[in-house]
This record gives sequence, C-alpha cells and structure tokens, in this order.
Amino acid sequence: MALALTLIGVAQANSAPPSIQFYSEHFPPFTIDDHGDIHGEAVDLVRKMMLLLNHPDTIKVKPWARAYKRALRDPNSAIFLIARTPERENNFKWVGPLMQDRISLCQHKNDQNQYDDINQLALDSKIALPRGYPEQAVLTEMGFNQLRLTNNPTSAINMLLKQRVSLISCSPKALWDLLMQNATPTDEIQVTGIDLYHVDLYIAFHHQTSDATIKQWQQALEQVKASSEYIELND
Repeated sequence: MALALTLIGVAQANSAPPSIQFYSEHFPPFTIDDHGDIHGEAVDLVRKMMLLLNHPDTIKVKPWARAYKRALRDPNSAIFLIARTPERENNFKWVGPLMQDRISLCQHKNDQNQYDDINQLALDSKIALPRGYPEQAVLTEMGFNQLRLTNNPTSAINMLLKQRVSLISCSPKALWDLLMQNATPTDEIQVTGIDLYHVDLYIAFHHQTSDATIKQWQQALEQVKASSEYIELND
C-alpha cells in the first residue's frame, strides 16, 4: 500500500505506456517458470513496475536465444534480465539496473585443482557456458578455444556433472537454485576463486520504443528501488 500511495503520481502524471510483451528465461532465483507459474526476484520487481504503470502482466518465459531474438525483432517487446554490453548497447533501449550479479567459473567437486587465477588455465580448457551470454565474448577475447556452448545454464551444469568439461560459467547466486531444480546435490558443483566479471542487469526494450516510454519505465523502477519492498526483494 505504501508503495502504491508513493508512486501513484507515476501513472497519473503520464499517459499509460503502450503494452509491451516482456520476455525472460528460466534462471532461478531471478526468473522461475514452475509449470507455468512464473515468479522470482526479477519477475516480482518487474510486476511492481507494471502495477505502477497500470500495465498488464505480459511476462512470458522462453529459452534465452528465442527471447533475445524476439526482443530484438519485435516492436513493443522487451527482455529481462540482461547485461548491458557494448555489443548490445545500440540494439536496444535500456531501463535499469534492476539488480547486480557476478559470473564465476565453477568446478566439479571431484576436481582436486584449486583455481584462483584465470591465467593458470590452459587456453584449451573445456569450459561450458550458455550461448550468447557475455562470458562467451569475455573468454573468447582471452583466447580460450574449447568453449562448449549450451542452450541454457542447466545444460552446462549437466555437462560438468558428466565431466565432459572441466569448468562452467555460473552465477553463484543462481547455482544453488539450479542444482536443486536439477535434483542434484548442492555440493556437486563448487564455485572457484575465479570471477569473470561483475554485472548490472537491465530490461532491454526494442530499439523503436519511444524515449517517453523508456522514461516512464525508468521512473517506475527508481520509485520501486526507493521503497521498502525493493529492500525486501534484495535481502
């Protein structure tokens, strides 16, 4: 109630934004698709923004590559959560950041090596990661030439569990949830001491979205982030 009272001016001061089709991928704890029940930390945040703007709940969960393609191609569409990289900058219009994350390398529990520095890795190390994620460009730029690209984080996890690769990229925050959903003991995969990058995560809107619409969504986000509800979401 406090959030609605504080932010009622967002909807009143501006005409309602056009209806946007929002896409996300199944990536707990940020977005969770539990047999059609869509929830999670990022979903909760976007829904609070929708409520403030009197926008219908249009969130759909798709595989990352498909969601990204639709947000890139279809007017009045958007994708979250997405890293704002130089390669993507001009392809979208941006609202955020919604939250932060870090991406690390993870190893199988049976791997006795201690990884603390990426420079200790051979460039032909087999590393699995989701296709199109920013770490693909990061590792390619570093010269790693045996990357195994998957359709989603769970597929990368399964490759490591079968020890078909030495390492995977992962969000430590998401790893526990992904292992639980995969019915895998949570100690099977461990986070190494190698962080690839820290990242701010955004909503990316189709590039033809008007600046006025982007401003409305950004204002809604800033108001949500100033509220006690946002603090609870990020505890």
